[in-house]
Amino acid sequence: MFDFPGHGRGITEFVEQVDGDLVVLGTRGRTNLRDILLGSTAERVVRDARCSILTVTPEGVEPPLGR
Repeated sequence: MFDFPGHGRGITEFVEQVDGDLVVLGTRGRTNLRDILLGSTAERVVRDARCSILTVTPEGVEPPLGR
C-alpha cells in the first residue's frame, strides 16, 4: 500500500505517544476511488493502531454497498 502521511498516521502516532487504550472513530459510510486506492482514515487507524478501536456510524447512514 502507499505510504502517504495523513490524519490516520497522526492519530496512530498520537495514540502511541499517550499510550492510549482505546480510539473511537466516526465513519461516514462512503466509499470512493481514493479510499479504495489509499484507504480511509478509519481504515488506516484500524489497521495500524496497537490498541482497541471502536468505530461508530451515525444513525441513518447506510453503507454504500448495502449490508
